[in-house]
Amino acid sequence: MMRLLRSSFSKGSHRAALILFSFCLLAVFAPTIAQEDQPVEWLYRADLAHTGRYDSPPILTTPKQLWQFPIERPVRTSLAVIGDLVYGGSENGILYAVDRQTGKEVWRFKSDLPFVSSPSVVNGVLYVGGLDGNVYSLDALTGKEIWRFMTGNQIYSSPAIVGEVLYIGSLDNNIYALDITTGKPIWQAITGGQVWSSPAVDADGTVYIGSHDHFVYAFDGKTGEQLWKFDTGGEINA
Repeated sequence: MMRLLRSSFSKGSHRAALILFSFCLLAVFAPTIAQEDQPVEWLYRADLAHTGRYDSPPILTTPKQLWQFPIERPVRTSLAVIGDLVYGGSENGILYAVDRQTGKEVWRFKSDLPFVSSPSVVNGVLYVGGLDGNVYSLDALTGKEIWRFMTGNQIYSSPAIVGEVLYIGSLDNNIYALDITTGKPIWQAITGGQVWSSPAVDADGTVYIGSHDHFVYAFDGKTGEQLWKFDTGGEINA
């Protein structure tokens, strides 16, 4: 658990106020992100390039709290809102699906260790990484496990999905490309350090990711061939 304290985004998540953390929705929208040749429902930070831009309308009035859903441990994942459900994982090792209108739990999926990775949802299937080292594929409506793939260490990285391929990093120093239907590896590429960063993908299919070895890498999304790397001079978590 000491590794949890090293995350770049954990600095604000261990305050006393987060001992009793709640999902609090001030205003709820269900954005749909349009990606060329891919019907995507939700991706971490909005899209494959991580621009953080959604097509939801702006909030122009004072938000009103509709409900809250108490969780006994901090929530460090970004929430995903798809249709009638809100998804998010917690340091208690549970991934929750909550009704967005009522705040009532619909289902939960239990892991042996916390969830820090943010879920992505494509075509009714939810994908997420766990600190137990697994990448999970779950039915987004029921929480039923479809498959899991074990990496060699904890996963802080959030998945990027392009077509039939899921990209994700692991603290075992690797970035993985997995078949989203079967969970079988298509390729994996090793870096010189732990990979906490989440992969970003451009329109040409190039995959970009940072590593604790100080380098930002660019890989061919189809083959895993390293195209280049750039030394930033420090560990990369973002």
